[in-house]
Amino acid sequence: MSSLSETPPAIDPSECEREPIHQPGRVQFFGFLIAVSPDWTITQVSANTGTYIGLEPEDLLGSDLNSVLNREAIHNIRTRMQMLQDEDTVERLFRIRILDNLNREFDIALHVTGQTTILEFEPNSDVQQDYTAYVQPMINRVSKPETVKEACVSAAKAVRALTGFDRVMVYRFHDDDSGEVIAEVCNPDAESYLGLRYPASDIPSQARRMYLRSTLRIVSDIQAPTAEILPEKDPSTGEPLDLSLSSLRAVSPVHLEYLANMGVQASMSVSIVMRGKLWGLIACHHNSPRVLSFQARSATQMFGQLFALILEKKDNEISSLDRERAQALHDGLMARLATGSSIARQFQDLADMISQVIPCDGMIGWTEGVYNAVGEVPSQEELTDLLPFLSSMASGRIYATHDLASVLPEGVSAPASVAGLLAIPVSRSSRDFIVLMRREIGKTIEWAGAPDKAVTKRDGAERLSPRTSFAAWQEVVRGQSALWTDSDIRTAESLRVTLTEVILKMSETALAERTAANERQEILIAELNHRVRNIFNVIRGIWSQSSASGGGTVTGLTETVGGRIQALARAYDQVTEVDWRPASLWRLCATELAAYSGSGRDRLELRGQDALLLPNAVSATSLVMHELTTNSIKYGSLSAPSGWITVTSTGNTDGGLTIEWREQGGPPVSPPERIGFGTTIIEQSVPHELGGTTAVRFVADGLEVDITIPARFVAGMVNTPPPSVGQFREAPPPKQTISGSVLLLEDNLIIALASEDMLRNVGADHVWICSTVPQALRVIETSDIDFGVLDVNLGDTNAGDVARELSRRGVPFMFVTGYGERSPMKQAYPNAPVLQKPFAEERLALALATLSGQG
Repeated sequence: MSSLSETPPAIDPSECEREPIHQPGRVQFFGFLIAVSPDWTITQVSANTGTYIGLEPEDLLGSDLNSVLNREAIHNIRTRMQMLQDEDTVERLFRIRILDNLNREFDIALHVTGQTTILEFEPNSDVQQDYTAYVQPMINRVSKPETVKEACVSAAKAVRALTGFDRVMVYRFHDDDSGEVIAEVCNPDAESYLGLRYPASDIPSQARRMYLRSTLRIVSDIQAPTAEILPEKDPSTGEPLDLSLSSLRAVSPVHLEYLANMGVQASMSVSIVMRGKLWGLIACHHNSPRVLSFQARSATQMFGQLFALILEKKDNEISSLDRERAQALHDGLMARLATGSSIARQFQDLADMISQVIPCDGMIGWTEGVYNAVGEVPSQEELTDLLPFLSSMASGRIYATHDLASVLPEGVSAPASVAGLLAIPVSRSSRDFIVLMRREIGKTIEWAGAPDKAVTKRDGAERLSPRTSFAAWQEVVRGQSALWTDSDIRTAESLRVTLTEVILKMSETALAERTAANERQEILIAELNHRVRNIFNVIRGIWSQSSASGGGTVTGLTETVGGRIQALARAYDQVTEVDWRPASLWRLCATELAAYSGSGRDRLELRGQDALLLPNAVSATSLVMHELTTNSIKYGSLSAPSGWITVTSTGNTDGGLTIEWREQGGPPVSPPERIGFGTTIIEQSVPHELGGTTAVRFVADGLEVDITIPARFVAGMVNTPPPSVGQFREAPPPKQTISGSVLLLEDNLIIALASEDMLRNVGADHVWICSTVPQALRVIETSDIDFGVLDVNLGDTNAGDVARELSRRGVPFMFVTGYGERSPMKQAYPNAPVLQKPFAEERLALALATLSGQG
């Protein structure tokens, strides 16, 4: 019984678009397949079952699945089948032991096609690793960029970090089904495909339909033999098994040859589906075979689905801005034409307003038989020749083309000054238009190789041979204008509605009908205003939920949250640097002020006795001091050059502590109109967390705050000289700290991605991200490394071997740790800087400056 295929079957090139890629009759090598009928009789299996479970196809075919798998596996599979919603749904099970006599766990995918249930089994290769835990931080990361391109770059980085592929690209489809690589992350020595276009023939239409149904596709090894499905056809239907949703589905020989021509050994694609349409792909390439675990693929697929929602949200935001622009244009047009003045009389002003929201090189108004023009436009005679075409194409709707010459009927020539036009009909009763014109923009398209395929002879049969070259191939395009964007079309449609339903009615309707026209206008305006108010309410609701306590910009909110996190970090530095011992209140105050008050004279006066706070009181106290300090810098005494702060700490008779915060020399203060999160921290942290009291007073001299902390949180009072704020003030980091290649050893994916951005911001040319010691040692062996940034603790091991190898090679390195200066690594390498988590980019830059000898 034949089970493996080394040579692909012959292909009729005329059948390329109709190739049944959903019915290859084979599966890839990294798992096996069992198909069962509604009564759970095994009807088809892949030929490699014996490799995985010791049962050959002839042992399984015709058997009841209940008699093959153990009871627990059957129970789990039946339970999960209840969750199958339709034939486009796939359910997953992880780490299932399917045979009692086989000490091996499998991941299982199951779905239904017709009357057949398909079960796919892959050996579980993950050691208790939850890849899905990475998805939410990855999504948070790609949500931050403002533009689609920046979000796609961030997504490519995240997928590469999660999957380990050599190259990850985001590939976007154009209207003509060609595609373009708009984001790319790859090895520094690899040839870049960024910006290259791929013809529609590279991904046939049936493949694009498949991408819509099955949003993740992997090819683990293009040279590995595949296993055939036995029998070839379903006994009940007489058709090959439909593997559209199969994760093991074998790949078209044409596609395998295509990958081979690119030098790719393994690939994976994740569909980006927006509003039911295929927007693009996250395409992954690897230069050697790569079997990615089912759990990792599932997490990547989930990320792709959520990333599509983020892109859709950004598109909705753009649409919202378009509506705002259209509303502003509507209001402006209304102001111009409210008196009943015609478009022809005010065309110059109207053209100026329209061109501000829809860029163009010229504009023609053809209303009431009157020709008006602004900018680079055809003559009235040339426009007259175009009017029949415009009337047929733009009858009651917007018509746009960026290639006018290619769409005009025979015998009609495009004016020399026009390559593209956007026609807006402005009347229902006559052939009146406003036409926006764009001139030719000669452009060069960079294709990934000449977009053709060839038919070759092999083994006596004709075969379709994919392109063999992917080097950049340029095509110069003439006679076309810049594309009219979706935003242009949406704005034009809003303008059409305004002009046809409101403006022209006021200029065309007789005086006797003007009252009725005004009523219709008011109804339309009321409806538009109602919709705009709804939009504003939605935006306001989203913002209030996202930043329930804050205000300001996203950047400001990020800085505020980051400042609070760093305040906690500074506080915990004090209690952890010496065996989790009590922390000095005075040092908390001085450290906080040093971080935010800038250089210059000290403006903090410490009075009384220093208090030693127990560790469980430090975080609350530190946050209060942080909020008081930042509030003083923004609004209080430290906002004025002559202002200062006095902090008096006094021990109470019951062993507790009283802290008096006094601001002087600043501007007048008053209670805030709104109680924000910062004010809540000041007033509620100590009472809520420590059971103490807080009193806040706004007096003429400045803010006064009295805080009492119970005795159970105070280790004692000490007579020590007050510290200087200046001794805790860090020098500003240089703008560019380093250059060259950096080895980043960090086992937490999110921290690694954030650290990579920081390292690039301070000058790193390339960052090698490694999560394990063996991976880092391989990079050191094969690459030139200029600096090392090493996380000390890596789960059940540490960075010692990597530090020793870098030290042996004379490569400077630093440690990143949550254990502070007392890390054992610091004792072994006393000259290596130690950066404590969490850290900001400024602290990393200072540490690297020391490392590179610039500090």
